[in-house]
Amino acid sequence: MTGKSIAGDSGSLFEKRMLWAIYFSGSIPIKRRALTRDEHLAWCRRQALEHVNAGDLAQSISTMETNLKIRPDTDNPALRGLVMIGMMYVTDGDKASVQRWIERFR
Repeated sequence: MTGKSIAGDSGSLFEKRMLWAIYFSGSIPIKRRALTRDEHLAWCRRQALEHVNAGDLAQSISTMETNLKIRPDTDNPALRGLVMIGMMYVTDGDKASVQRWIERFR
């Protein structure tokens, strides 16, 4: 178990939960590989789309912005303007446009 990666997709749900429990207990160090830019973007989109599906459009835009700012390779000076556009969709209550706005980040 010591060589497994938390970010890996292999293994059962039980095994993944056990790895997380061990990781947070501090008893066995687990190697963790850094996410690539594309993986990070996919993660950002998933997090934001969860809020869209829950009907919280404003939080979805905010989550996307915050998560993109975490990494220097996804942070961009144009992000502030893009967030304003996303918030205009929120003001209109246009769920489909907010979803499209999130999915178009590359």
